[in-house]
Amino acid sequence: EVVTAWQVCVASPRTALKKIAHGIVDILVKFASSERPECVDLAEKCIGYTCQRIHEMIDIFLVAFTKHYAGPTDRHKIGALTCIAETVPCSEKERILQYTPQICSAVLPALRAENEIVRTLAATVSERVTKVVGKSWNDDIVQRQLNSESVVGVVEVVRANTKHSLNIVFKQLAQRDVPTQYDIDLVSELVRLDECATEFVFHYDAICNVLCNGIVHGRDGADDGLTAFAEFVISEDYFPNQFAVFQRLLKTPHTRAAAVRCIGAFFRGLSADHSEGVIQAMRLVLQTFGDTDGTTRDATARAFITMTQSLDEKVAEAKPELDPTALRRAAGKYAVQYVETVQSNLLATIHAACGEDDPELPILRFPKLVDHVLSYYLRALDYGGPANKLQAIDGIEQVIRHVSATARPLLLNTVMAKCIKSLYEKNDGSVVSAVVSLLLHAMTYDKSGKNKILERTIASAVFGATLSEAPEARTLGLR
Repeated sequence: EVVTAWQVCVASPRTALKKIAHGIVDILVKFASSERPECVDLAEKCIGYTCQRIHEMIDIFLVAFTKHYAGPTDRHKIGALTCIAETVPCSEKERILQYTPQICSAVLPALRAENEIVRTLAATVSERVTKVVGKSWNDDIVQRQLNSESVVGVVEVVRANTKHSLNIVFKQLAQRDVPTQYDIDLVSELVRLDECATEFVFHYDAICNVLCNGIVHGRDGADDGLTAFAEFVISEDYFPNQFAVFQRLLKTPHTRAAAVRCIGAFFRGLSADHSEGVIQAMRLVLQTFGDTDGTTRDATARAFITMTQSLDEKVAEAKPELDPTALRRAAGKYAVQYVETVQSNLLATIHAACGEDDPELPILRFPKLVDHVLSYYLRALDYGGPANKLQAIDGIEQVIRHVSATARPLLLNTVMAKCIKSLYEKNDGSVVSAVVSLLLHAMTYDKSGKNKILERTIASAVFGATLSEAPEARTLGLR
């Protein structure tokens, strides 16, 4: 029987192959799904060799392999897609178009599969079909995935054919005035794709508009998407356009709170090297400290707290090799470079929002915000130079003056303790003078019992100031 079969094969290879095609397909799918590379390689070579010499087998293979994709396990799907990907380049455009329904029956669900290998293979098939058929195939696949609202499907197609696919995606997203939750989920995933980094420069405006509008309309994940945009995608050249969007949102009362959230989310994604972006973001948030709307004030407080915490995170990401002590010092020195931005802009906001009769700044009713503002200033007393320390002292004095009367006693306790410590350290005469002046000013307010206990310690510390080389410090200390 073997001899007879061999004689038939030799006499008519085409006839023999057609008769045993079903068995060949089963074997090829099993080999193509193997974890052993040599098995996969053998299956691919067999398909290529056969299709190049017996073109009729292409029809049989395409139909059979796509049917195998419907198998019950991932191994069926991986094997079928690997075989289809190897068959497609051997075919011509007309034949692929003839079997488009069969190929789509495997590729479309595979792009949405949970198994990453299956999704990747589906994207490979789509890419190879596009090379044979043209861009119309890719357009159709992307559109089908968008219509079915498949995030992973679009992501895999974009990964395989980045430039053209992104054009289609953002063209459709631009047609919607209000982004859907699907739009936000999709863009948030796309901005994390390393393969697309070079192409995103052509879509900055579209990405920014979708994510910012998502925050305005309360879409879940829009904040994290904007953070990822700042972290993975954007270049400093685009900062003016980006901040123009934020400023536009700040001008409209009903979007001011959302604008602050946008700025906070964007700030989190900026690297430690993007100092200009950090300064611009801080400036915009500090300008909203005087806002009369409660929702905006709440958003501003949260944003500033996030910003000060994010400054430390940026240093930790940039210098992972540092031990905790060295990292604390590095983070303090990094944060200090923005003291002038915080102090000058907060002072300008206070002057614009507060009057002589009502000096309280409403946003300073948030205890956690006050703690973060003061902690930021007090770090400058540890890590800043003389100019930074003077700016920080002035900032502390402004906070004490414009915080609510009920919160001031506890606040004074923290400030006075830190200032006392600084008087025992070696500091420039101008800094000593400013600290003593701040202590004298602090003692004019009503104090809690604990503050009164501190007065003896203050007197002892101020005595040291009378020995300072700065005449003004000596005069103030004696006073």
